[in-house]
Amino acid sequence: MGCLLRLEELVERIRRHVELRSSGMISGPFEEKGLRIEAARMLQEILMRGEAARGSVISASGLKERTGRNLLGQLIEEGLLVSDTPKGEVRLGFPIHAAGWFFPDLYPTLSR
Repeated sequence: MGCLLRLEELVERIRRHVELRSSGMISGPFEEKGLRIEAARMLQEILMRGEAARGSVISASGLKERTGRNLLGQLIEEGLLVSDTPKGEVRLGFPIHAAGWFFPDLYPTLSR
């Protein structure tokens, strides 16, 4: 199972997914919305911690507070981050639209 997940490469796959979304080369669940490149830092922060307070995730992005909150909201809306409560800590989500990019050996995508 470990060889299918290739967790040691997950950070790079997440970064690449965000990069492609940011450039418009791939679309997300809401095609009209791109994804800021700073989202990669937010997702990597959660990947390393497992779960983190929203404020620390926004800080990790390097964005101003308002812009960081908007991006955090987008990541939650898209299911890339999830939380049990509206103000609670966030953790990584693995929505179907990103699963093939995060775990290509488990969920092959057509457009890599």
